[in-house]
Amino acid sequence: MDPTIVGIIGSVAMIVFIVLGVHIGTSMAITGFLGMVALTNLDAAWGILQTTPYSSMANYGLSVIVLFVLMGQLAYHSGLSYDMYRAAYTWLGHLPGGLAMSTIVACTGIGALCGSTTATTATMGIVALPEMKKFGYQGGFSAATVACAGTLGTMVPPSVLLMLYGVMCSLSIGKLFSAVIIPGVSLMFAYIVVAYIMIKRRPELGPQGQKYSWKERFEALYHVKDLLLLIVIVIGGMLAGLFTVNEGGAMGVFGALIVAALRRKLSVEMLKKALLDAGKTSAMIFMIIIGAMIFNQFLAVSRLPGEMASFFSDLPVHRNLVMVGMIIVYIFLGAIMDEIGMLLLTIPIFYPVIQALQFNPYWFGVILVLVMASGMICPPVGMNCFIIAGVDKSISLQTIYKGVWPYWFALVAMMVLMFIIPELATFLPQFLE
Repeated sequence: MDPTIVGIIGSVAMIVFIVLGVHIGTSMAITGFLGMVALTNLDAAWGILQTTPYSSMANYGLSVIVLFVLMGQLAYHSGLSYDMYRAAYTWLGHLPGGLAMSTIVACTGIGALCGSTTATTATMGIVALPEMKKFGYQGGFSAATVACAGTLGTMVPPSVLLMLYGVMCSLSIGKLFSAVIIPGVSLMFAYIVVAYIMIKRRPELGPQGQKYSWKERFEALYHVKDLLLLIVIVIGGMLAGLFTVNEGGAMGVFGALIVAALRRKLSVEMLKKALLDAGKTSAMIFMIIIGAMIFNQFLAVSRLPGEMASFFSDLPVHRNLVMVGMIIVYIFLGAIMDEIGMLLLTIPIFYPVIQALQFNPYWFGVILVLVMASGMICPPVGMNCFIIAGVDKSISLQTIYKGVWPYWFALVAMMVLMFIIPELATFLPQFLE
C-alpha cells in the first residue's frame, strides 16, 4: 500500500481513538507504533518506542514549560489571583459591565503567570464566579465571560502553546512571545468592548458596581505590585534580551518564591501543593509530547506532510483560502481535543504547508493560538465551557454556550484583522531584532 495512504488511514484512526475517549498521548503513540509496523517492520517500530520517550524529553528547551508552569502554581497558591481581580475591580467596577471587564483584565494578568488557557479559566472561575453572583450578575453571562476571558491565558506571554510551537518548529520563543503581545492586548480590549456593549444593551445582565476613590484604586494596585513587578521582570527581561527564555522561567520561579515569602504564604504545605500541581500538569504535557513524537516519526516515513505541502502549494487558489481551510480544521478539532493535543497533532502536517506557501512562521503562531482559543469556547464542546460548568454546577452548558457567541465573534474579528494587518504580529519581533 502507498505510504501516503497509510499516513491518512493512521491520522483518521488516531482521531477515532480520541473520540472514543482514549488519552491523546496514548492515541498518538499507539497509532504511530502500528503505523511504523505497517510501513517498516516490528523491530524498527520497537526501536522507536524504546528510544523516543527519552530522546523527546532530553531537550533543554522543554525545561521552560516546567519552569513557567511552576511559576504559575506558586503565584496561584500565594493568593495573587484574588488580589489581581480585586485591583481590576476597583478601577473598572463602576463602569457598565465593570465586573466582567475586571474578570477579563484579571485573566490577562493570570495568563501572564501560568501561560495556559485551562489553568487561567479554572483559576478565575473559582475566584470570579462567586463574586459576580454576589453582585447580581446573570449566571450565563458571568460564566461565558470567564470561559472566554480564560482564552487570554495563551494570548499573552509566557504562552505554553507558543513555547511548544517554538520548540517543534525551531523558532525563537522570545520572538514568538513578542509577536503575541499586540494581538493579545487587542483581544483583551475587544472582550472589554463586548462586555460593555452587552451590559449597555441589556442592563439586567449585571449592575454597575461602586465607584472607588483614586486613593483606594492605587492602594489596590499597590497590593499587586509584586505580581506586576514579577511580570515586568520576567517578560520584559526576555524581550529585552537580558536573559534567555529558560533563564526567564527560572527567574520567574525564584521571583514567585520571594513573593510567596513576602506575603507570608510560603510553607512546606504550600510548596508541596504547588510542586504536585506543577508536576501533574507537566507530566500531562510531556505524555502528549511523547505520543506526538512517535506519531510524527510515522508521518515522516509515510511522507504525508510533504505530499500535503506539495498539493496545497500547487492549488490554483490564493494562499489565504488554504489558510481558511486550516482554520476550519482547527475549529473542528477543538470540539474533540484540547489545545496542546491539537498543536502537537497538526504542526507536523501543517507547518510544511505554511513554509511552502511562504507565510511568516511567527504570524502563523499567533493565528494558531487565536484559532485554538476559538476552539476552546466554541460549541458543541468547548473545553473552557466544560471547565466553568464544572466549577459552578448551577449553570448549564447550554446557558454558557448562548453567552459565548458575542465573545467568539470578537475572536473571529481579531483573526480577520490579523489577515488584513499582519504587522500586528510581525512588528515587535522585527523591532526587537
